[in-house]
Amino acid sequence: MSKTNLLNFLAKPSTLASKLDWKKASGTVLAMDVGSDRIGLAIASHPNYGDSPLALDPMPIKLETRTGNRKALAESTIQELKKIVKNYNVCGFVVSWPLQKEGRCGAPCGKVLHTLDSLVEESSDIVNSKRPFCLWDDHHYHPSEDEWGRTPQYGETTNKTVHRASVEQYAHKCSSSVAVDVWKDYCKKHWPVLYEQEEDIWQVNGLSDSTEEESNVAAMTC
Repeated sequence: MSKTNLLNFLAKPSTLASKLDWKKASGTVLAMDVGSDRIGLAIASHPNYGDSPLALDPMPIKLETRTGNRKALAESTIQELKKIVKNYNVCGFVVSWPLQKEGRCGAPCGKVLHTLDSLVEESSDIVNSKRPFCLWDDHHYHPSEDEWGRTPQYGETTNKTVHRASVEQYAHKCSSSVAVDVWKDYCKKHWPVLYEQEEDIWQVNGLSDSTEEESNVAAMTC
C-alpha cells in the first residue's frame, strides 16, 4: 500500500480519545514507541478505571525481503502484533512521534512512518479504519522560526569539536517505558481530571515516572 493508504487510518488524537470513551468498558489502546530495531509497547485502558499502563516486552523489528528486493515486516512480527491486538481488545494506537527539538521531523519520524506503512501493507487486521492510529509528541516540540525561517536552537554556542548528526540529532532511544510516558502525556491532555486522580494512584502504588524509568529503561532501551 502507498502512503496515501496509511494516511487513511491516521486519526486526530481527540478522535482516538473519543473512540476510547465509547469503548472504555472493553477496549484498550496500544501505545507504541518505534525505534530502529524494535518497538516499545504499552497497553492502556480508559483512565476512568485507574489502571496503570502495562509495559510489554519490546518487540524486535524483523524484516523479510519481498518481490523486487523490497524490505517488509516479517510474518512473525505481524503475527505477534495481531496476538496483542486480539488478546487486549485494542481499539486504536497512540504512536510516539519523535520530533527534533526545533520541531522538525528527522530520521526517527521517517522510521515510524516506514514501519507503520509496512504494517498496513502486510496486514489489514491490525491498523485499519476501525482501529486507527494517532501520532503523539510527548515533548511538545514546536517550530520556533522567526519570519526569516531562523530558529534559536541553531544559534546556541557549543563547546564540541566534533558533531555526529546521526547520534546527537537523529538518534532515538526506543523503550516500552517511553511508550508508557507517551500514553501518560496523551492521557493528561485529553482527560486532565482523571489523569490527576490516576497519577495519585500510581504514586501510592510506587509507580511514579522516576520509579518506572529506573526499573524499565535498563532492560528495554534499544
